[in-house]
Amino acid sequence: MSIVPREGVLRKLYQDAVDSIEYKSSAFWQIWLQRAFWEDNFIVVCEFPPDNSLRRVDIVVREYNQDHNTLTSIVYTESKKPNGSRREVEEQAADAARLAIEHDNLAGVYAMTTVGTRFRIWYMSAEAQVLEPLDETDEYIDADSEYASRIWGTIEFIKGEPPLRIAPVLPSQALLAAQQGPSIAPQGGVEDHDDESRTAETEERAPALVHVTKRVHTFGPNEFLFKDSRGKTRTTTKADWTMQTHNGNNVWVYQGSKMTYYTNQQIG
Repeated sequence: MSIVPREGVLRKLYQDAVDSIEYKSSAFWQIWLQRAFWEDNFIVVCEFPPDNSLRRVDIVVREYNQDHNTLTSIVYTESKKPNGSRREVEEQAADAARLAIEHDNLAGVYAMTTVGTRFRIWYMSAEAQVLEPLDETDEYIDADSEYASRIWGTIEFIKGEPPLRIAPVLPSQALLAAQQGPSIAPQGGVEDHDDESRTAETEERAPALVHVTKRVHTFGPNEFLFKDSRGKTRTTTKADWTMQTHNGNNVWVYQGSKMTYYTNQQIG
């Protein structure tokens, strides 16, 4: 189903965006994103930096936190004209995402790339440092196509799972963590070994925070995908995860052969 109304300003901007002029394509997505993130706690800005450099991103969605009176950038969008290079726009989006992750100490950040009226939405984790599509399709989708409406689910997902900042570890905290080991207990427990073996096993099993992408299936169990410590995509089901407590919070935990992974997202 199309995400462009049959008439009105968005339809006009969509028609204009067909021209091979980049600012017309960008204008369409600026207004579309303003409509998609219509709530008072979201704003859409243009030519905004991912860090303190002169680097600018075409369109950025930012979220306002009233409790802390802060603004956080959650989606970085790079746009190209209809015959623009997909490789170039994705490289620009990836560069902006890496800068944002480093500057704001994020666990990950969302990105959107558009070529004319076609789009893809991505997530980059601090661990993998590569763009991973949030949609299972390998193609760009036109805003006026029958498949475009799947973007609404992605938008709602982003609103519910905004980028998280990684809390800095103080020297005293790092020392305590080394002495006590990870607070997430590996499944099956840990056997007694000498001090050297225990230290090696603690390092091997140190829990890693990951971003999980849910793949819904009409028939059969849903899948949950994430990037492991080697950058390899792992495919799991709900049965592979258990709920545990980490730093006083409930998290979902996946126990690999050598690593423990956890997520703040709901697995279900």
